Amino acid sequence: VDAPGVFVVPWWILVIGIAFVIIPHEFMHGIMCRIDGIKIKSVGWLLLVLIPGAFVEPDEKQLAKMPRRTKLRVYAAGSFANMIVAGIVLLIAFAAVFSMAAAGAVTPAGVAFESAAGGAAHNASLNGSIIAINGIATTSHSQLTAELQKHRPGDTVNITTAKTMQIYGFFPPGVVDTSTASTKSVILAENPDNGKPFLGIGVVGDSVQLKTNLQAYAITSVLLFWIFLFSLGIGIVNLLPIKPLDGGLLFEDLVGHFTKRNQIIVKVVSGVMLFILLFNLVGPILV
Repeated sequence: VDAPGVFVVPWWILVIGIAFVIIPHEFMHGIMCRIDGIKIKSVGWLLLVLIPGAFVEPDEKQLAKMPRRTKLRVYAAGSFANMIVAGIVLLIAFAAVFSMAAAGAVTPAGVAFESAAGGAAHNASLNGSIIAINGIATTSHSQLTAELQKHRPGDTVNITTAKTMQIYGFFPPGVVDTSTASTKSVILAENPDNGKPFLGIGVVGDSVQLKTNLQAYAITSVLLFWIFLFSLGIGIVNLLPIKPLDGGLLFEDLVGHFTKRNQIIVKVVSGVMLFILLFNLVGPILV
């Protein structure tokens, strides 16, 4: 969908990602209830359309009579579990990147870019990743910059590019197909801001060459990224002071310690926060 602020997630990523959010979230609520001696009326699994989930139903009357510290622990437990999942996924992603690099399964290959209309790269129809300048390999952004700085505006350089598959996830985003490499002569323009040589490109990120299965690499990268994003994002949103979210219940209990008008305050704050949240979701489309 080509609209500001709108993205489409494949259904299978949505199913797995939401499952990794709901199940740890609900069961952590249940664990904290049992630790603090709060009865659990029911616990189980559910399936909403194709999205798996879980539910834990504590004894609300008993929970309401518990000390404030106990209630706050129970309310915060779900989001805490989501943060833990996000942290674990982040560690797994970094470990996977380092292990693949150490095994030689992934090697630096170039710099993925997007050319700006009217720029030197656009005029020369360059696309994909820049893998060499005048025959000198440019396997990173810093190497690309260093090679360009050896020249002056108006110089003609031979730039080698290769087709690149873009993968949006934790791992390096560009996978280069070196068999498609081609070289073109490009006249460097002058950067109007500093007078340095200018290609007219926006760097997407470093590209790599794979010695492993491309499909497995792409699926793992994208899946880990979305599990991390769902866990962190939903965990944070759930802590916002919006009732009936856990953050709203936390806020209500904290405000009730200082004033008996906590119900009115919570309603006003919940309304304002909900408006801000919804505007962030649909505002870019409407504005």
